[in-house]
Amino acid sequence: MYPETSVWLIIVLAVVCANLPFLTERMFVLAPVKLKGEPDKFMGYYLGRALLSYCFLGTAFYLLTDVGLSMSAKAFGGVAFILLLAVPGFIYGKTVAYKNMGIHLLELAVFACFVVAVGFFIESYYANRFVQSWQFYAISICIFLVLVFPGFTWRHLMRHPHLPKSRLEE
Repeated sequence: MYPETSVWLIIVLAVVCANLPFLTERMFVLAPVKLKGEPDKFMGYYLGRALLSYCFLGTAFYLLTDVGLSMSAKAFGGVAFILLLAVPGFIYGKTVAYKNMGIHLLELAVFACFVVAVGFFIESYYANRFVQSWQFYAISICIFLVLVFPGFTWRHLMRHPHLPKSRLEE
């Protein structure tokens, strides 16, 4: 892969990851609270389950972005990150039919971390990684939020006559 191709890969990945939470009702993160439709369990169960999954996501982020690790460890981190994003869809399955705005924002944060991790991985593949200051992260977050606009508009600002009114009100 050439460096200019990898830049386009990051841009396309950012657009897809920014809009994915709004274009599907599939869950990509575990919620720290009981969602509507889930079975009743101890409140600490939901919080513990979510915190454990966030720790695993953080570990995958570390594996994907650490400069000192081998390429196989970084590839393992990337695969682990993708699998950890797929697991909540299987856990929630048919029990949770609707994601609220808090879940959308949580998924956006996780997907933004995923895009940054893939970007750092590609950067370390070609050369040494540069140290980034807070301005880089502030601009990255703003650009990611701009990329969210089409999915947010489609999900929350357009009318969807085929959906029941109870789902649109939530």
